[in-house]
Amino acid sequence: AVFVCAMISHEVALEGASRDYAELRGLSESVTLFQFGSCALLPVLINGRTATSAFPSTHPALWKYVQLSALVFGATALATASLSYVPYPVKIVFKSAKL
Repeated sequence: AVFVCAMISHEVALEGASRDYAELRGLSESVTLFQFGSCALLPVLINGRTATSAFPSTHPALWKYVQLSALVFGATALATASLSYVPYPVKIVFKSAKL
């Protein structure tokens, strides 16, 4: 329930920021970096070393996670950057369509 509430509040804040600060360059990259930083650091801060104990220890296994992270980062950044060109509801419809 906390996660769902956090995601809803994040999307509401993102819509407001993209509407009110549309002229800021780098907004989409900053928001995406904040998202990834939160997803990476919060589990470590909350659970300590147990959050990273199941992480792959070899470079080939870790490389798959790096590639997947780069793809998700790009998709999130591009979706946020699209708010400069289309209204927020259009972004939501297209993100929902990929499900």
